[in-house]
Amino acid sequence: MEIILYHGSEQDFSEFDLSMTRDGCAFGRGFYCSNDLSLGHQYSGEKDPYVVQIACESPYIVDLDLPYGEMMERKRVFRPNKGVRERLIEMGHDAVLVKQGNYVEMVVLHAEMIENLGRGVSLEVDETPAFRL
Repeated sequence: MEIILYHGSEQDFSEFDLSMTRDGCAFGRGFYCSNDLSLGHQYSGEKDPYVVQIACESPYIVDLDLPYGEMMERKRVFRPNKGVRERLIEMGHDAVLVKQGNYVEMVVLHAEMIENLGRGVSLEVDETPAFRL
């Protein structure tokens, strides 16, 4: 699956670097991207967010539209959240895909999966991604 999303950052860079991420985030250590432009701006300060193309093969899917019990069962892997990236990779996943309605958040676990298309809102982002869960 390939998808174009936003990545908010105040830092200027051309390549994604795993050493710039940290453990303890909501869905583990990785690169957080979303189809929400306003969220991208929030994390970018006064700059435009990066537009990125992500190629992933085996995302761990968290569908927040599922009934509460099913959704909580899917989220169990994130507790404790320290070391969750390594657990997901061991399970064969390369990303976390969080979906609620038309909102999508993706946590990419490997930098080489991301093509940085640069900053700017003029590029077409998948506001309503064309994949099905």
